[in-house]
Amino acid sequence: MKFCKQAAETQKKTFNPSVPLVVHWDGKMLPDVTGHEQVDRLPVLVSGFQVEKLLGVPKLPNGTGETVSNAVVTMVQEWGIESQVKAMCFDTTASNTGRKNGACGVIETRLVKNLLHLACHHHIHEIVVGDVFKHCFGPSSGPEIGLFKRFHDYWPRIDRSQFQTAMDDPFCVEALAKLVDLKVNAISFAKDVLSSSQQTRDDYRELLELTVLFLGDTPPRGIRIMAPGTMHRARWMAKLLYCMKIWLFKEQFKLTAREETSLRDMSLFGCLLYTKAWTLCPKPASAPANDLAFLKLIHQYANVNKGISTAAVKAFLRHLWYLSEELIILAFFDDGVNSNIKRNMITALQKAGSDETKPPKRIEIEPGVIPEKELQDFVTNRTISFFHTLGLNADFLTQADPDTWQKCDDFPQAKKYVDSLAVVNDRAERAVKLMQDFNTSITTNEDQKQYLLQAVLSHRARYPVARKSLFVEPGSVADDIQH
Repeated sequence: MKFCKQAAETQKKTFNPSVPLVVHWDGKMLPDVTGHEQVDRLPVLVSGFQVEKLLGVPKLPNGTGETVSNAVVTMVQEWGIESQVKAMCFDTTASNTGRKNGACGVIETRLVKNLLHLACHHHIHEIVVGDVFKHCFGPSSGPEIGLFKRFHDYWPRIDRSQFQTAMDDPFCVEALAKLVDLKVNAISFAKDVLSSSQQTRDDYRELLELTVLFLGDTPPRGIRIMAPGTMHRARWMAKLLYCMKIWLFKEQFKLTAREETSLRDMSLFGCLLYTKAWTLCPKPASAPANDLAFLKLIHQYANVNKGISTAAVKAFLRHLWYLSEELIILAFFDDGVNSNIKRNMITALQKAGSDETKPPKRIEIEPGVIPEKELQDFVTNRTISFFHTLGLNADFLTQADPDTWQKCDDFPQAKKYVDSLAVVNDRAERAVKLMQDFNTSITTNEDQKQYLLQAVLSHRARYPVARKSLFVEPGSVADDIQH
């Protein structure tokens, strides 16, 4: 107990980052360590360039915005990093984003400074696919989805070698004929990611492989259709994976006409539009351009399915965080944005009038003007506040030609910090998993539990591949066998 306490206190004293930090949090109901009731736990951590640190997982009396903000600010102050915290990454729940008592606003007030609002990009896209699923299948209050449960139970009788792709269905063939560029782009993108050295989670890889398979092509590692897993309604990934799998085997599994239509519509939307947008979510510099491109595509999708297009556009328009005046400047660091667009953005920045008011954290636009919008349309004079908030030098903007920015000393430095910004809250989710693993083990003392988490993380950092192994004497028979 003394060792854990000493180790945790040492980490707190020696943690002195010199880079801009993003603070993360994500609440979770877990069993209380001292009893059987459920309590709110709030993992709080910070990240930055070559920095990731769990500050603590305090127990909260409730999950209100006021309580959450108090816990976050307390953790930041205890670790003495108030001056380094420049941004917040959070799920877009009302308790976080509410105008009056939302945690984000209260944190800014208590720290007495403006912070970048990096709404979790994954959470935003989960909301979009959730609303599309609701449009296709209708609302439901149950935790499980009946169709998915039927398919899960029927799976042992499925012949995996006998499946149908979108190219075997007349309606899909007709729809894909109108969207041939989207189809080619979706297949090419998915195969490039699967063939690259980029490490993807098993469910993300499965989504990419099913996308390629559904559209009539073969994934790089061949055809591998995994058994269906979790089907809880809160698991957004299950919605797409189950829909595609059920549709692939629709000839072997009894479906109603409405279920088959809903599965087809959901799968087409997922493969053609959603898979690429989801995969690109974690890249901060690409966020503005990708969001605008995704918004335009789902708006144009009305030519194929007006209902899905309307549902997706309506959901996404509520979450235009990365097209805000402040975060649109991320596009300057996006290698995928051509120099002409960046020149137009600089021109828009120079033409903007003087306005010292605080920029809104997210914007609102009307659906009818979506096709006309370009990145430079979201730039104002308040866009430059991005650099002030992060404490970065923006002298490279005086160079009119973006092709010369790499030669400026301040551009590579700024890009390094921008690329390290976390626009997805996966780190907080990993901290939740850590707390779940050790919540009811080793100690029931609350202080010791916090010390224990720091000790575990310190050990994992020192021994990232820690496992028991048998010592083998060099030159022995056992050594020959091992070789």
